[in-house]
Amino acid sequence: MRKRGAHFNRTRGHVLTPDQVQKLVMPIHVAIELLPLGLFSEDHAHDLAAFLNVAQLAAKDAKRADIHDEVLQAVEVLSAMRDRVRAGKSWNVTADERDTLTRTVTVLDRWYRAQPNSRWKRALYEVLRICDRATESGAGVMDVIEVPS
Repeated sequence: MRKRGAHFNRTRGHVLTPDQVQKLVMPIHVAIELLPLGLFSEDHAHDLAAFLNVAQLAAKDAKRADIHDEVLQAVEVLSAMRDRVRAGKSWNVTADERDTLTRTVTVLDRWYRAQPNSRWKRALYEVLRICDRATESGAGVMDVIEVPS
């Protein structure tokens, strides 16, 4: 009879750990849950925009058109929310828009867990570079939601 080997965490070193994913994604899940309560704020919108921009570039880097298209649907919803706020309304969504955001965040949550750290770093640096250029050229708050594809 053979002895069983030692048990260990099978997470590879170059992939985000479950705790790291939780820290990145949990605030986005919470922000989506705040929408029907009327507690969603501009800070939540900034977090969601950053999350979507980084995910969009990471999906493009991974050549995952399905993830990229999913993110684009959520970006359209966030852009519509931003436009409504600029028209004097509050941060709110329709039921279909909320379903789209929830579905996208869930898909990205699962996808995040299998992506290497290097992909996230490249995407994050690219988003920061895009935001810096936009700020230098006079972009205002929430003007850099749409990342060029």
